[in-house]
Amino acid sequence: MTDLLSLSGLRTQFATDRGTVKAVDGLDLTVEKGETVGLVGESGSGKSVTALSTMGLVDSPGRVVDGSVEFHDADLARTFAEEYRGDFADPERGTVDLTRAPDDAMRRVRGGEMSMIFQDPMTSLNPAVPVGEQVAESLRLHQYGGRRKDSWFNAVREVVPRVGSGLDDRVLEDTIEMLSAVGIPEPAARVEEFPHEFSGGMRQRVLIAIALACRPQLLIADEPTTALDVTIQAQILDLINDLQDEFGMSVLFITHDLGVVAETCDRVAVMYAGEIVEEGPVEEIFANPSHPYTYTLLESIPREDADRLTPIEGNVPDLIDLPEGCRFAPRCPWAHAECREDPIPYLQHGPEDVNHRSKCVLQEFDTSEYGTDEGVAATDEPTAAPDRTGEPLVSVEGMKKHFSQTEGLLDSWLASDTKPVRAVDGVDFDVYEGETLGLVGESGCGKSTTGRTVLRLLEPTDGKVVFAGEDLAGLDGDALREKRREMQMIFQDPLSSLDPRMNVGATIAEPLTIHDLPET
Repeated sequence: MTDLLSLSGLRTQFATDRGTVKAVDGLDLTVEKGETVGLVGESGSGKSVTALSTMGLVDSPGRVVDGSVEFHDADLARTFAEEYRGDFADPERGTVDLTRAPDDAMRRVRGGEMSMIFQDPMTSLNPAVPVGEQVAESLRLHQYGGRRKDSWFNAVREVVPRVGSGLDDRVLEDTIEMLSAVGIPEPAARVEEFPHEFSGGMRQRVLIAIALACRPQLLIADEPTTALDVTIQAQILDLINDLQDEFGMSVLFITHDLGVVAETCDRVAVMYAGEIVEEGPVEEIFANPSHPYTYTLLESIPREDADRLTPIEGNVPDLIDLPEGCRFAPRCPWAHAECREDPIPYLQHGPEDVNHRSKCVLQEFDTSEYGTDEGVAATDEPTAAPDRTGEPLVSVEGMKKHFSQTEGLLDSWLASDTKPVRAVDGVDFDVYEGETLGLVGESGCGKSTTGRTVLRLLEPTDGKVVFAGEDLAGLDGDALREKRREMQMIFQDPLSSLDPRMNVGATIAEPLTIHDLPET
């Protein structure tokens, strides 16, 4: 195989009041034509910043300060060399350095030659624009001579979005074909629908359609299945694999889900604190991890035969003040003095033809006692069962939550026979003190609505919710607010649940202030 993408010595930094964040720090990575490479690591390792740096989408105060991102395409390099006469395109080598390419050249590469599926389907789509229009935008720009002729219409659509279709016949045909390819049912009827009219899984399919509309050579998939249930995850992974075979493209798959990597990738690169610490074929990395971080990452995967998880002690280091030597050394159970001194080079592990390398000076490390510390190890002793002899802490009886499909008196009169959406329709369960109850099911079955209704973030249509012996239906205002000191909810999506106008400290302090905590 030949390389399609080469990242060499890539450094991306963010200027902050505290200092310079070295989000990506000297990263080397290649993706060959037709290959699927997995980029894995904990949150905060720099995976998404690597993707954004590759696409030229790093926002201020971040910037690529060193290194190169070379895209290998002889025709593209020759075209750019003739049009721009810049040294960012090398027709002899057939490469384009995307870190030095001007903005208009990058716009031709993004979407046309390489595309990205962004991390969160709930917030990555424009809520004010129909999904068909969002797929068509890329087609217009890269295949049909730009979008300028339709710009006035797009502006009108954002104000009066249902006034006919803004897609000409060619674009409409290609848009419907792409939506059909990613498994959107009745695509011709749904091009005019808005993102909120689609489920999470369908929204993710729309994002894939946008990314693949122009048949790119490289697809960067940034956590494409994180927000989806396991059934939809499997469908999305199968879809990406099928489309890769159909279009012959390469894929850079960014994830923290090692199970996904094992299922979909040819090669895996393990990232930690801004750098690649281990790289090699998937089978080799999973069977013979040579870096302690990779080993501990694999050991932290939940298993049915273990009663407890084996977490990695500590946290990813502060990217402003990185440790000397191996960056994993402060958390590594096998680290010694040499690990904390000079920078660690890449060393070959296993046979030369395997191409398995890692940044670790240890030829081997004894894992026989890993995870045996008290409170960490898996244990044969069962967890003590909660006492179910008394009254339950939470008792839900016949709870219902229905949503009307009409708005206002006029809608109700015009659509008098419209049936409500029965999101929750007669749910009963008890939760005892000290007990953990799992509520599972596919997307759209009513799990989140149940949780919100129990806390009266949504008013129940019918039924009864009793918490600590008190019927929540009888509480209003201050009484309900006081009760919420004792019952809280972790919401589903951190990106849309946190107020972007509030810093982290103010966000955490807000409920403490509301409830006068800590008490003095």
